[in-house]
Amino acid sequence: MALVNASFAPLADTSLSGPAGLIGHAGHLVPLADFNQNKVTPGLLGFVVFAAIAGACWLLMKSMNKQFKKIDFEETPQAASDAVVAADADAGASGTSGAKTA
Repeated sequence: MALVNASFAPLADTSLSGPAGLIGHAGHLVPLADFNQNKVTPGLLGFVVFAAIAGACWLLMKSMNKQFKKIDFEETPQAASDAVVAADADAGASGTSGAKTA
């Protein structure tokens, strides 16, 4: 197996073999992880921004839940709502709906 440098091209001097050869060319061996100098990662700043946005969303959801719990919505019984609809229909038919005519 030939030693390769970071550009994956064979080294010019491959006559050294064994541990001495590896020690002599340790700076030119390909690392275990593929490291790319041109790769951009979010890093610590990206994590901090993401954590801040996640925290803000959590606080907003908590506040929204509190506001929804304040709402006291009680639905009117079905019989009462039918009577209201019937009364509105009678008022509209008799012309006393409150609308002014010219």
